[in-house]
Amino acid sequence: AVIAKKRASEVAELERSTRLTRKRITESRDWVDQYLWNANRDEIGAQAMAQVDLTASQTQVNVQAFRPQRTLSVNGIDRHPYSVVVRGSYPRVVNLVRKFQAKGTNLALLSVLLSAADGESDTVTATIGLAAFSETPVTNENGK
Repeated sequence: AVIAKKRASEVAELERSTRLTRKRITESRDWVDQYLWNANRDEIGAQAMAQVDLTASQTQVNVQAFRPQRTLSVNGIDRHPYSVVVRGSYPRVVNLVRKFQAKGTNLALLSVLLSAADGESDTVTATIGLAAFSETPVTNENGK
């Protein structure tokens, strides 16, 4: 009877742990899904640049450079990183960064580096690291 009670307790703990793990997996998938792009690999860069340009114009910030970085593939997900250099007043650049942090954008904010353009004004230059995510295309045995 003691062994059966101990076993029942262990089973209950395993079931609880399994439910918790499944919940975490679902939450992780939901988080990833908000950033997944439903476009082919060649279109993602152009769409990301268009989104950056639109957001920058909404916040009255000038985009000076948009540089795609090397795509990384891990566990079926491609990470398409971009380095974006912008220039504008400090409050406007901060507003731009906040827009990239907001829910609903499918560009993930990776980093922000701010530097003063000059000591006489509130103009700053920011290098912003962004990433788009997509599912890695499935290839057949011939690599296509």
